[in-house]
Amino acid sequence: MREQRGSEPMARPGATRAEPGATRRPAAGRMRPSPRRKGPRSRRRRRTRLWHGLLVLALALCLGGGLVAAVPPWRDAALTSALLITGEIGAPTDLPTVTLCRTERPGLHARSARRLSVPRGRVIAGTLAGAALRGVRRPYLIYLPPGYDLPVFRHHRYPVVYALHGAPGQARDWYQGGALNVVADRLIAACRMAPLILVMPDGNGGLGRDSEYINRPDGSEGDDTYVTRDVVAFVDRHFRTLPERRARALLGLSEGGYGAVNLLLRHPDRFAAAVAIAGYYTADPRNALHGDNPFGHDRCALAANDPTLRVAALPARARHQLHIFLYDGADDSEFGPRTRAFARVLARNGVPYRWEDRVLAPLPGVVQGFWRYHNWVYWRASARDALIHLSALFADGSAGRAGGA
Repeated sequence: MREQRGSEPMARPGATRAEPGATRRPAAGRMRPSPRRKGPRSRRRRRTRLWHGLLVLALALCLGGGLVAAVPPWRDAALTSALLITGEIGAPTDLPTVTLCRTERPGLHARSARRLSVPRGRVIAGTLAGAALRGVRRPYLIYLPPGYDLPVFRHHRYPVVYALHGAPGQARDWYQGGALNVVADRLIAACRMAPLILVMPDGNGGLGRDSEYINRPDGSEGDDTYVTRDVVAFVDRHFRTLPERRARALLGLSEGGYGAVNLLLRHPDRFAAAVAIAGYYTADPRNALHGDNPFGHDRCALAANDPTLRVAALPARARHQLHIFLYDGADDSEFGPRTRAFARVLARNGVPYRWEDRVLAPLPGVVQGFWRYHNWVYWRASARDALIHLSALFADGSAGRAGGA
């Protein structure tokens, strides 16, 4: 019988008819084609695409870094962020409670006849409108020591240390990067320091600004008066401080170190001591941040705010009642020579001072040179040592009395 055109072919005897849609198996004896392997050319193309991607990423990072460096506010913010990151290296951890040390020694610090376990110190934040700034509000942080809020200490009054930031910088720097509140808690718990109040004001008015903590000669801004009068008066009015010069000190880093020493020499009737960590001691517009020159090329302003010149201008009695603590490594090529020269000026004029010039071991991943002593690891360690010395100074009352508050 002939096969009709268009009809299905006749199945062979014994063969199984495939269902519609089923996959046909290869005939016996026929090899299935092997998957195609990628050759050298394909691997080269893939490596080329990878290198192109890495090159584009590197170019983007370079362009982004150059753009940040070219825009001062972005550069300052990036620099501050980088410094705050170094503050995480070896940062102390918070204590849940602090055991106050037993002491019956008379002095300027809170005393207790027995050891008390109290909550750790607390930090409060706010803003202050100073008359010296024409009503402009600036932020501040204040550390209140362990036990400050307890009824047993309600009659105790505390000495105050004013911690000044650098440039670029802001009020939160000593709290975020320096963890100064945690450092103070641990020193108090270890009986190395008596409880005190720490005040962290904003001395610049923004990351992209540099006041050098002086009163601008054009009268537009009085940062000197803001810190030494407005902030001090506010703290004495709202907190249980000892409102006396012998119970006040200034502490600062870099620009804040210059500010601490300069404000002490300009107001020896209000402060007893100053701590400068990797600071400088001459009034020089080149020290100001990216050309924000607060001196205004005014020679009188430069002379009036030059610590090296002001030391000799003070009366001998006032010079002998000051205490200055200098922190900078002996091998610091940037700030070491300035510190050494200023130490000679202090010695020549009979000003009590202490220079801690220990050499800092290089930090892994931190660029050397300028940054070797300009990082939070060094600043925090120096502040810790300085607080111990300031506490002893407050307790002894050896700062003397050079006039009222």
